[in-house]
Amino acid sequence: MNFSRKMLIGSFVGALAFSLGIASPVNAETTKMVVIQEAPVIKHNEEVVEIGKTGSILYFEAAVRTKSGKRIGLLSGQTSVIDLSREGEGDVVRYRELVFAFNGGQIVALGTSIYAAQGTTNFRNDNAPVTIAVVGGTGKYRSAKGEVVTTKRADGSYRHVIILDR
Repeated sequence: MNFSRKMLIGSFVGALAFSLGIASPVNAETTKMVVIQEAPVIKHNEEVVEIGKTGSILYFEAAVRTKSGKRIGLLSGQTSVIDLSREGEGDVVRYRELVFAFNGGQIVALGTSIYAAQGTTNFRNDNAPVTIAVVGGTGKYRSAKGEVVTTKRADGSYRHVIILDR
């Protein structure tokens, strides 16, 4: 069997991340990381726009941990209500920006998600998972691409599955 240098390095990096409990290789070109975000500290721009109305912004920050509870970073982000056509009709569309800051680099993800009634932090459909794109990164995550699948948990924390294509 003939292995390329890229495959061997990718396998080594994936095995190392997996052994640390942070990531697991999905295949030779994909890495999956499962992290738990603590319940966030939230700040609204309510002095500018009523919470949940088009143009309102929610800023947040929270520690990020492994499934076993070890702190491995910080998540900073914001959601902006961009719902123009359905305002006042229940569900709202929010533009999400997430920055996962880990030791060794950052992962940046962007996209839209549908949230339940205005003024809440709950995803639509009983907090079913929502997906946005990984658009880049820094340090060891430079040129990262892939997706983040987020699920809100009953205790107010979030589970993020970060899938990176290498």
